Amino acid sequence: VVTATDQLGTLHSSHLTLHVVATRPTVDLTTNYAAFSPNGDGAKDTVTFNYSINYPTFYITQEALVKIEVLNTSGEAVWSRTFNHTAGTYSFNYDGSSSLSPSVPGDYYVKISGQDALGTLAVTKTAPLTIDNTSPAVSILSVSPNPFSPNGDGVKDQTVVTYTVSKTADVSISINNLPLSSFSPSPLIRGKEIEEGGSRAFAIPTYAWNGQLNGVTAADGQYQITITSTDEAGNVGQASQSVTLDNTPPATPEVVSLPRHTNQGLQNITGTAEANALLNLYNNNNLVRRASADAVGRLALPTTLAVGTNRIRLTATDAAGNISSYSTTQEVNYETDAPLITNIEVSPNPATTGPVTIIFAVSETLETDPVVRINGNSAARINNDQLIINNTEYQYVYNISAADQQGSAVVSIEVTDLAGNTSLFTSHDSLTIDLSAPTAPTMGNLPAYTNIATRNVAGTAEP
Repeated sequence: VVTATDQLGTLHSSHLTLHVVATRPTVDLTTNYAAFSPNGDGAKDTVTFNYSINYPTFYITQEALVKIEVLNTSGEAVWSRTFNHTAGTYSFNYDGSSSLSPSVPGDYYVKISGQDALGTLAVTKTAPLTIDNTSPAVSILSVSPNPFSPNGDGVKDQTVVTYTVSKTADVSISINNLPLSSFSPSPLIRGKEIEEGGSRAFAIPTYAWNGQLNGVTAADGQYQITITSTDEAGNVGQASQSVTLDNTPPATPEVVSLPRHTNQGLQNITGTAEANALLNLYNNNNLVRRASADAVGRLALPTTLAVGTNRIRLTATDAAGNISSYSTTQEVNYETDAPLITNIEVSPNPATTGPVTIIFAVSETLETDPVVRINGNSAARINNDQLIINNTEYQYVYNISAADQQGSAVVSIEVTDLAGNTSLFTSHDSLTIDLSAPTAPTMGNLPAYTNIATRNVAGTAEP
């Protein structure tokens, strides 16, 4: 109420209504990204400031002043903008520009302040903001095994990719640009430190590919594994490496023919196989030797045989872990025992001009016919051999002539079995050659006539 008295003493008064507003205006601020990268690559090049100003509009109808600033860690404003706003919610896209210099990567914070038409200040609000233009570096440490064979045989059925990323980021993995997996954020970045029981180790991020694309095993061929890393600011790092998928078994090894029988315990298994393939040598189904074919596919595996029957066969395993079928089984009988010569008969004995028969038995099958000699001269085989209780019986004939030396003859029989073992029988008392006619016998005188029917005829003859 306002009152006044004029010079005449008259009292005058007036009434006016006054409103007192004690409520402060309020401001709020959020950002759609905590970090962004204003580098023009089209990914998170700007950040949106979502803000609001509120005041009692029933009493205040004029616009308020709103100021948004970007400040560095020293509290220095590198960018600011003032707006006139009625109460409400607004947004502004900030491109990272700076009034002091081009945007410098680093940590900042956004500050909002406000003042209503009455001059009342709002309580300021801030939000953190990071400018980051550095792409995360991706390094593929290994892709192993390479090649691999995802055929379910338990050998090299998957390939494992090990990699590192230089900073925290989302990671996605693709094969020939077909996405396979993603990690947000990557569970292992530079290497996760693990401590247990007093020991410390660093785990390296890995990804195992089972060879499938869209749920189906991929065809044989070369594939590109790409690891893409996207950090919080939208910077992208990428690395790629090829891997070969091979489900085709190598060709069956071919082995040069081995002897069916031998007395040589060390045999060199030779032949051909896929170049550089791993060879497994089996003897009687037991793995006895491993070696590799050379760069042009030649194989050589010196192998010690077991006494008796040896069934030799090979498989080849290629670099992807595919295994060939078995080579043709070859059977080798290894023995070192010489054959036995028994049941030797020479008839007649002694003998004169004419045929002499030599009969004998051998304990096993021979490589060739025995060699039978009388005083170094060859006897001939009579082809009526037969088996007698696992022994082979042979019959030879030798014709004694006037050219043969009289007396005790040297009888020799030489035999060689299938393994090359040799036996030699030699005798000096099995045959006597006698080519001389005996001297005429002499008799005592007999009576010209007699009446005695039985007479004793006496005389001398060759012993």
